[in-house]
Amino acid sequence: MAVVETPCQFIRVSVQGIIAGGERWSINPVYWAFDWPGGDYPPEVFQEMAAAAAAVDVPAGLQNLLSNQASVTSVRLDGISNTEIVTKTASAALNPAQSGSGAPSCPRTTAVVVSLRTAAPGASNRGRLYWPTLQLPIDSNTVNIAPNVQTMIVEAMRDYLSGIEDAININELPGLTYRLAVWSRTNHSGRPVTRLAVGNQPDSQRRRKDAIIESYVSSGYPAP
Repeated sequence: MAVVETPCQFIRVSVQGIIAGGERWSINPVYWAFDWPGGDYPPEVFQEMAAAAAAVDVPAGLQNLLSNQASVTSVRLDGISNTEIVTKTASAALNPAQSGSGAPSCPRTTAVVVSLRTAAPGASNRGRLYWPTLQLPIDSNTVNIAPNVQTMIVEAMRDYLSGIEDAININELPGLTYRLAVWSRTNHSGRPVTRLAVGNQPDSQRRRKDAIIESYVSSGYPAP
C-alpha cells in the first residue's frame, strides 16, 4: 500500500542564538502531529507560526544561564513530512534578542543538558537539548548544581517548550495538534514527551569545542 504523505507531520523548531565572538548555537525540539486531519496550510500560515514562536519570552531561568555574553536571536521552523522530507521553512527574529544580565563564570562550551523522556524505553525514545551555560551557580559544599537550581532550569525549559507548543498550534486545520516529541531517526517515528529531567552536572559539547580556534600559552622547560 502506498504511503500517503502528510506535508507537515512534525515541525523542528530551531531556537537559535549567538555567543560573544560570533559562535552560533541552537536547540532543536520537535513537535509532532500524532493525528493528521488531512489537507495542508499555506506558506504564509507557517510564517505566522514562526513569528508566534519567536514572540514567546525566554524564561528568566534560561536567560540567566546565558549570561550577558550570549543571546537568543531567532527561531526557524522546518515542516517535515512523514517521509522525513522538509516541505516548509520559515524564520522569525526575536525583537529584541534576549540574553542574561550577569558576567560569564563558565567556559563557552559549558551546557546544561535537558533530557526529554517518553513512555517508551530505549535510547531511540529519548532526546537531549543542550542549553548554553556561561553563568551557573554551583553549590559550594557539593560542587554540583544545587537541587533548587536544577528545579529552576527544568521548570524554565518546561515553560519555554510549552509556550512554543502553544504558539505553533494556531488551529489552521481543525483537529491538528502538535505536541513536543522525540523523533527517532532509527525507527522513523515520533513519541510524545512525558517528562523533562536535568541532572546535577553541567556538560561540555565536544562539537562546539572542536569548532573553536583555541589559542595557547607555552613555556620553555626546564625553568631558567
